[in-house]
Amino acid sequence: MIQLSNESLVAFDRRMEKAGVADGDREDYRKWVRFYLDFCQKYGHPPRSITSLDPFLTKLASKSQPLDRRQQASDAVRLQIRPSVVRQKSNATLVVGQRTGLPAEEGCNPTAAPPLPDAGLRRYWAFHRNPLLLFPNAGRGYHHSDALRARMHAATDPMPISSLQRLMLVARKELNLPDVSVHTLRHSFATHMLEGGANLHTIQSLLGHRQINTTMVYLHLTHQSDSNALRLMEGICTGLPR
Repeated sequence: MIQLSNESLVAFDRRMEKAGVADGDREDYRKWVRFYLDFCQKYGHPPRSITSLDPFLTKLASKSQPLDRRQQASDAVRLQIRPSVVRQKSNATLVVGQRTGLPAEEGCNPTAAPPLPDAGLRRYWAFHRNPLLLFPNAGRGYHHSDALRARMHAATDPMPISSLQRLMLVARKELNLPDVSVHTLRHSFATHMLEGGANLHTIQSLLGHRQINTTMVYLHLTHQSDSNALRLMEGICTGLPR
């Protein structure tokens, strides 16, 4: 089994301390990280990428590891991969480690544009080019573009939740939408991911759920999965005698 260096162990212990991992669980967390690194080395998965977590959890499931142990393994690996992720209630923070799958302290390029899927978000980030945040706090001051850009670029805090809520209220009124909130976007994101075929453990990781049971609520919010399963069965049975 791969052994972590003393420096890596000390760094990981600091992350566990910051995350509030119970003392009795810490040795298990270290063990899961070593298992994960062994798995990545054996099967050629990049150990610093969050995309490697799903196949690792699938492997654990195939070994009949119980759900609570797989959840603990997921928590440990995510703590190893993304120690710099700061979970804000507004979900407005995008740290360097989230952009690249690398911890911020391990050589990420803070000036590189994040791989955002939406052109509007790419233009928004290109305006301020904050090395830490996608939605930085604009603060108070002149609204001239140069002054606004400078404040946003230097910001170390994300957009306040109150600002995000006000923007949501304005958008809702302009579009004549029913009573929705910022949290509605989170639910919509998870539902669309599930309907698109994303693995439940991937959605759990993206939402930051500690328990898979919390994520499983979304299984009851979509009928698309049933439709996809029926289409798959119909495709398999095509050409078979009736």
